Amino acid sequence: MNYDEMDHYQFIDEMNNSERYRGIFRLMVEGRKLFLRVQGISGNFTVGRVAGNLLQSQTRLSWNNEANRERIITYEARDIIHLLEGIDRFDPNEEAEELADTLIISLNNALTNLYPPPDNNNQRGGFRKRKRKSIKTKSRKSRKSRKSRK
Repeated sequence: MNYDEMDHYQFIDEMNNSERYRGIFRLMVEGRKLFLRVQGISGNFTVGRVAGNLLQSQTRLSWNNEANRERIITYEARDIIHLLEGIDRFDPNEEAEELADTLIISLNNALTNLYPPPDNNNQRGGFRKRKRKSIKTKSRKSRKSRKSRK
């Protein structure tokens, strides 16, 4: 499906029905809504705003490419976490502060679930730990090179 031509409402329905993205999408909407409420702005349009940010990402990644979707969601979720961490400057009440802390923890957990840790070293995405040469091998090699120089 081409998401460039999709209406925001269709996209919101698809995100709410998606098994994989439903939880983190709802958390992002709640986080954005709380941030706007603490600022004194109506939070009626937050679902559309989050959907718009996912569809037209500032990172120049396209939602049409499935490989980019996690990166787009991560970028938007990190942005919302950053906003919630700085919520203190608006003098929120205690309930809003606790909700912000809860949403930060929940978003971080959802991001961890989006990127599960690898089972073993081979699944790290090509980043293997480089084996160091033993000291004996290094000294033997340096001895040979010294002999060849003479």
